[in-house]
Amino acid sequence: MTGKAAIHGWLLLLPAAVLLVAFTHYPAVATIVHSFFSTARAARAAEFVGLDNYRDMIDDPIFWQALRNNAVFCLFTIPASIALALLTAVWVNGKIGGRGFLRLAFFTPTILPMIAVANIWLFFYTSGYGLVDQLGGLFGLGEHNWLGDRDTVLGCLIVVTVWKEAGFFMIFYLAALQQISPSLGEAAAIEGAGRWYVFRPGRLSLLGHRLCRGLDRRAARHPGDLGAYPVRHSREAGALPMTPVAGQGARLETAAAWLVGLLWVLPLAYALWTSVHPAAYAAHFVPSAPLTLVNFENAWNAAPFARYFLNTFLLVAMILAVQLVLCTLAAYAFARFAFRGRELAFMLVLVQLMIMPDVLIVENYRTMSALGILDSILAIGLPYMASAFGIFLLRQTFKQVPRELDEAARVEGAGPLTILWRVYVPLARPVYVAFALVSVSYHWNNFLWPLIITNSVTTRPLTVGLQVFASVDQGVDWSIITAATLMTSAPLLIAFLLFQRQFVQSFMRAGIR
Repeated sequence: MTGKAAIHGWLLLLPAAVLLVAFTHYPAVATIVHSFFSTARAARAAEFVGLDNYRDMIDDPIFWQALRNNAVFCLFTIPASIALALLTAVWVNGKIGGRGFLRLAFFTPTILPMIAVANIWLFFYTSGYGLVDQLGGLFGLGEHNWLGDRDTVLGCLIVVTVWKEAGFFMIFYLAALQQISPSLGEAAAIEGAGRWYVFRPGRLSLLGHRLCRGLDRRAARHPGDLGAYPVRHSREAGALPMTPVAGQGARLETAAAWLVGLLWVLPLAYALWTSVHPAAYAAHFVPSAPLTLVNFENAWNAAPFARYFLNTFLLVAMILAVQLVLCTLAAYAFARFAFRGRELAFMLVLVQLMIMPDVLIVENYRTMSALGILDSILAIGLPYMASAFGIFLLRQTFKQVPRELDEAARVEGAGPLTILWRVYVPLARPVYVAFALVSVSYHWNNFLWPLIITNSVTTRPLTVGLQVFASVDQGVDWSIITAATLMTSAPLLIAFLLFQRQFVQSFMRAGIR
C-alpha cells in the first residue's frame, strides 16, 4: 500500500477516532487516575491518596453486599434469559400455530424503554393493588410489599430483567436456526432423533456463538456491547432437527408455547387495560367496564409530551446520521487500507465494547461542562456518535466484498470515496438496516445519561420526561401513568408490529447469526 493510500486510511478513520478518544478512552483513563485522589472541595484541591479509596471501598460492607447482589442477579438472570430465548426461538421457528403472535409477544418487551418497563412492573408489584397480590388473593395469600421486602426485591428485579432481555436473545437464536438446512433435521429424524435433540450435550455447536454473544450482551446494555459477530457456521452432521412434531407431543408443546406467550404479554395487557379504563377499574377486571381515552388525553395535557417527542426524534436522527457516516468511513479504512498502526487502532476501537457506558458518565459530564453544552441535545448524543459496534460490523461486511470489484471500479477511474459509495454501501444495505434498528431502539430508550445531562423541558427526551411525569406530576394515578407509558412507547411498538418480519430478516441477512 502506498503512502498516499495510508494517508487516505488515517483520514477516513480520524473523525471516529477523535470522538472515541474524547468520550471513551480519555474518560476511562481519567476515571482510573482520579480514583487515586481525594475528592476536591471548595476550600482545597484534590490530593493524591494512593490506594486509600480502594481500602475504604473494601472495608465498606455495603460494597460487598452490592457485589453479592450483583453476583446473584447475574447467576439467575443470564442462564434464565438464554434458556428461555433458545426455547422460544425453537418454538417460533417450528410449525406451531400462531407463531407470529408468539414472536411478537416474546420480543415486544425488548423494545420498551426501561423506564416504561419499570412503570408497568411497579404497578404489577404494588402491594394490595397490583396484579401479583390480586392473583395471590385468589389462593388465600395476603398482601405483600414485594419491592419493599429485602428478601423478595432482588427476585422481582430478576423476573423483570428476564422478561425484558430474553426476547432480544431470541432474535439472534432465531436467525441462527433459520440458517440451518431442514434436510439436516430430516436426516436426524430418520435416525430417531427427537425435536429436542438440540438440547443434548454437544449438539449446540451451531448456536455456540449466539450463547457467547448472549453473555456479552447481558453484561452491558449498549449497541456497542451487542457482541454480534458475523460468523459463517459449518453445516455439521447431527445438527438441529427442524421437522414438525406430531401427536400428543405436538399439542403439549403448542399449549406450553402459548402459555408462556400469554404470560409474557400479560404485563403489557394489564397496562393496556388500565390505560383505557377509568381509575375505578384500573386494578379490577370487569368485562363490562366502560372504555375511555380520557387517560391518554389527560396524560398528554399534563406534560409537554409533544416537546419530548420532538427532542427524541431529533436526538435519534442526529445520532444515527452521524454514526452511519463515521462508522462507514472508519470501517472502510480498516477493511481496505493498509497503514501503520492499523491493528492497534482497531484494538483501541474495540475497547469501547468492553467499557460500561455508566463508568464514563462523570468524566463525560465534565467534558460537556467544559464545552459549555450542558442541557442540550448535542450533549446527549456526542458520546454515542462513534460506535465501535457499527465500525466492527461494517468492517466485517466490507472485508467480504470481492477485491475484484475494487479493481474494476478503479479501472473505470473511480476514487476511494466513489468506490465506497457505489460498491460497498449498496452491498451492505442489510447491515445498515440492522444497525439502524438497534441504534434507534437503544437511543430512543436511553435514560441514565439524558437524565444526568439535561434539566429542562426543551432538551428532555421521552424517557426522562416520562420519569419526571410519573414520579412527580401524577402521584399514584396508575391509569394516567400507564397511558403515558404506552403513549411514549407507541412509535417503537407500532414500527415493530408493522416490520417485525423485516426486522428479523435484516438481522439474518446482515450476518448477525
